[in-house]
Amino acid sequence: MKEFLVYLLDQLSELPIQEKKMFGGYGLWLEGVFFGLIHDDELYLYTTEETRKKYCTEPFKPNNTQTLHNYYHVPATVLEDEEKLLDWVQEAQKEKIIHSSRTTQKQKPN
Repeated sequence: MKEFLVYLLDQLSELPIQEKKMFGGYGLWLEGVFFGLIHDDELYLYTTEETRKKYCTEPFKPNNTQTLHNYYHVPATVLEDEEKLLDWVQEAQKEKIIHSSRTTQKQKPN
């Protein structure tokens, strides 16, 4: 798994990505925003209803009883294309910021 993490961080070296061990893999942050996961040498990015259409995969399941419905597997063709991968990561971060701000607004008392 560490080799995949190193490969991925190299592909994303233009961005200040930070990683932390979690879910038996690694969580990924960009500018303080949790946007992705690495698990079993696979990358999963945060998606919304609109953005997940291009993923064509199932949501991330760290185990048999848990599913993270907003994190989807990134296809190998994207992982191998540094420019496309950068775009997908930045889109995931942007969507997470938008979703988080909407959630925060809903939680604020009137």
